[in-house]
Amino acid sequence: MPLEHQLASVLVTAPDIPTDRMIFDGIPMERTVQVVKKGVKMERVVQAGPVFTTKQVASIFFGMTDFWLRWRERDGGTVLDGVKVEPARTAAHARRYNLSDIERLSHALVSNEAISIESHIKALRVLAAIGRVHGLVV
Repeated sequence: MPLEHQLASVLVTAPDIPTDRMIFDGIPMERTVQVVKKGVKMERVVQAGPVFTTKQVASIFFGMTDFWLRWRERDGGTVLDGVKVEPARTAAHARRYNLSDIERLSHALVSNEAISIESHIKALRVLAAIGRVHGLVV
């Protein structure tokens, strides 16, 4: 019997998706590493897993274009529980999504009927697989 999963008011039934939490809840997406530059030890914050551009997120996880994703951002389709999903930005203001951002984005999109439940489950499965590859989830 498949497990039921309810987050952001959308019921998802898939035996391989957690039912009581988001996949990346409590998993830090950044870590501090020590680097030596010109003989001086310094600490630097780096991403714990991969980061993706808007184009990569739209294409890999949702099979859409970056224009579609930006349109969904403008029309409110990326709001989850009253809060807009906002990825980090580079110094040049380009969006950079980590795995947790993409997971919340997928929940927002399905909650706002911008993607189907099937597309949402596919995105969550891809996220979980990438998380396993990077040692972030088991």
